[in-house]
Amino acid sequence: MSEVSGSIEKVAEAIGKKSKKSIFDWFTAVAPFVVTIVSIVITFYLAKTDRMDKIESARKDSIQKAESGRIAQMDAVSKVLSFLSDEDSRKNTLGLITLHNFGQDTLVEKFLRSGLFKAITLEKTSILIAKESKDTTIQRQAKIYFQPGQLALQNAITELSKGARSMTGRNDGEFVKKYNSFCGVAEGQPWAATFVSWCYNVNFKYFKPEGNTNKLEQYFTGINATFAFAAALPEPGDIYFYNWNGNRAIGIVDKYLANKDSMYAIEGNSNDIPGPAYKVARVGFSKEELVKDKVVFARVEQK
Repeated sequence: MSEVSGSIEKVAEAIGKKSKKSIFDWFTAVAPFVVTIVSIVITFYLAKTDRMDKIESARKDSIQKAESGRIAQMDAVSKVLSFLSDEDSRKNTLGLITLHNFGQDTLVEKFLRSGLFKAITLEKTSILIAKESKDTTIQRQAKIYFQPGQLALQNAITELSKGARSMTGRNDGEFVKKYNSFCGVAEGQPWAATFVSWCYNVNFKYFKPEGNTNKLEQYFTGINATFAFAAALPEPGDIYFYNWNGNRAIGIVDKYLANKDSMYAIEGNSNDIPGPAYKVARVGFSKEELVKDKVVFARVEQK
C-alpha cells in the first residue's frame, strides 16, 4: 500500500512539474505577441494624438492667416484710399494695381463695380490686372495706357511697403526667390538686377528679364536708351546704373528734387542705412554723388 502511495506521489509531482513547464512555455510563446499588440495600441494612440495636434495646429494657423489677411486688407485699403483721386484715372488704376499686388483682388472687383471711380473703365483695369488674359488686343491697349516706368515704380513701392528682403541676408527667402526665378536666376545669387527686371516686366514684358546689372546696362546702351545725368534730369520710373564698391549697381528712380539737387530711388538687395545689403530700400543721392558715382539713366519706352 505504501508503494502504491509513493507511486501516486511521484506521478503527481511529475504532472505538477510538467504543468509548470507548460505554463512557462505558453507564457514565453505568448509574451512577444502581447508586447506587439501593446506596442501597436500605443503607436496608434500616439499617432492619433499627433494627428489631433496637427489638426489643431492647422486650425490655429488658418485662424491666424485669416486674421493676418484681414489686417493686410485694412492696411491696403488705407494706403489706396489716400492714393486715389476721382479725376486721375491713371493714378486710380495704379492704386488698384497696388491692391492687386497685395492679393486683394476681391476689393479690386468691388471698387471697379462700385462706380466710385468714373474715370476708370472696367475693361482697361481688369484686363491689366488679369495679365494672363489671352486677349492680346486688350492687353496691348492696356499696355499703351500706362508708361512702363510708372508701373515699375508702383510695383517697387508695393514691394517696399511689403518689407521685401532676404530672409537671412544671404540672397534667400520668398521675395528673393520670386525675383530671381522670374529671371531664371538661382536663389542665393545677388538680386538687385532681378528686382528691377521683375518690377518692369511682371505686368507686361518691356525687355528681357536679366539678373546681371552689367548686361542690362549694355542692353540699354545698345538701343540708345541711356543718358547721363548732365544730359537730362531723371524722371520717376527711370532705371539708373552707378558705381558701388567696384561694381555697377542698379535701381529705380522714385523722384528727383531739382530745387534740392537730390534724387530718391528704390533698390533691391540694398539698405537704407550703412550696413549689409539685404532688402528693398529707399535710398538717396546728392547731385555730387550722382556725378562721382558716374550714374547713367535708362528710360524704357513703349513698344
